[in-house]
Amino acid sequence: MNTIKTGLLLGALTGLLMLIGGCAGSTAGGIKVIRLYVIMKHAGMQLRHMVRPRLVETLHIGDREIPHEVTEGVLGYLLLYMVALGFSALIMTGIGMDLVSGTTAAVSALNSIGPGLGTVGAAQSFAEVPDSGLYVLSFAMLLGRL
Repeated sequence: MNTIKTGLLLGALTGLLMLIGGCAGSTAGGIKVIRLYVIMKHAGMQLRHMVRPRLVETLHIGDREIPHEVTEGVLGYLLLYMVALGFSALIMTGIGMDLVSGTTAAVSALNSIGPGLGTVGAAQSFAEVPDSGLYVLSFAMLLGRL
């Protein structure tokens, strides 16, 4: 595998890991591991329901039954998170940042995790981000903490 493919693969993996904020109870922003687990279990239930439409099943994590309202809340959070991330990344790329830098800057701000990739990477700073972009990222930081 050549170094360009390795760099792209590692950048993509790092970008995906940036979306995961931490475990339950953590003050980190982002999609918590438990939320990802609930989403994956719910997706599996929906696939089984498509194969067997009359199947009645409840979501369990360990021995605990997860109420339907909790699952709806997690799915709603994921939708709002993706919309906020999409708009932030779209605005950041719209003001002149490249796709990798703009998107990871938005993820970094929304999740409060520090550096992104590209021009906002660990060896760089956010100094090159235009003032309008800093306002967008500040708003994303506030939104990510709610």
